[in-house]
Formats: sequence, structure tokens, C-alpha cells
Amino acid sequence: MDDLDFDAYSDHELIVLFEDLKRTNKFLEQENRLFESNLMRVNPHVLKAEGTLDGKDDMNKETDGQDRKDNRREERHKKKKGEKAKEQDKPILLTPEQKSEIATRELEELRDEIEKQKEEWGKVLDNFKAEMEEVEIRVAEVKKASYEFKRDIVQQAVNLRTGKVIAERVQRYFEDKIRSK
Repeated sequence: MDDLDFDAYSDHELIVLFEDLKRTNKFLEQENRLFESNLMRVNPHVLKAEGTLDGKDDMNKETDGQDRKDNRREERHKKKKGEKAKEQDKPILLTPEQKSEIATRELEELRDEIEKQKEEWGKVLDNFKAEMEEVEIRVAEVKKASYEFKRDIVQQAVNLRTGKVIAERVQRYFEDKIRSK
């Protein structure tokens, strides 16, 4: 890619090349996330030491900044001594079989995690259903008590002359309810 003469390409060819590079980058980013996920599960201290995790908090950022300063000091120190500072390590390339194995393991891990989540949410759902049944039973009891109160007290305990409910009957009704419980 470094040796391409972009001036020789037409606008359309540059756009096609750009789109192809975007697709390739997107694929590589997804592949890197997959491999980091696997590495984090298998060997978590490696990624933490390198600081390649995306989900760092402020504390880690401060310590990473300090680590970078220390690394730069070491590199300067090596250069002063005449030692060659390491350039970037060459990337370790995985074979397609290794990539497939890692992807398969991650897929299995995701399936296991999904099953665990299904079980957990199934339990939560069962708890909510049980609570709903309890509420429905309580609502039915309240409706029944309301119906009985209207039937026994409101309609029958009315003073025909004044049209008011007789207080003694209401009081006796509630005392009987309390005793029955």
C-alpha cells in the first residue's frame, strides 16, 4: 500500500480502493475484538499489561500514562548507551485453523453466556409471574369484600327515615371481619 502512486488513479478507482480499505479495516477490527475477547478470557493479565482494553477507567489511564513515560525513559536510556531501541514487534500471524479454533471457542462461550442469561431471566420471569398471580388473588379478594360490604352494609344498613348508614352495623361488620382473620 505504501508504494502505490495515488496520483495515477482516477477518482472512481480511489473511491473503490477507499471502500475496500474501509471493509478490510472493519473486518480486522472485528477480528481484533474477537481475539482480545479470547485473550482476555484465557490470559487476562496480558491485555491489562499492554493497556489495549477499551474499557479503562481514569485510574488506569493515569497509570498507563506513567508507564508510557517510564517506557520512553528506558528507550532514551538505551539510545544513549548506543543500544538499538526496539522497533515495533512484528505482529504474530495466526493460521486460518488457529483463527477458526479461537472463533469457535468464543462462539461456544457466547452460547454458554446466552444460556446462563436465559436461565437467569427465566427465574426472574417466573418470580414476576408468581407475584402477578398473588396480586390477582388479592384483587379478587378485595372485589369480593367490596361486594359483600355493599350487599350487607350499604344496602341493608340504611336507616329508611334518614337515608344514612347505621354506624353500629358498620362497626360490627368490621369487627367481625377482623375476628375472622
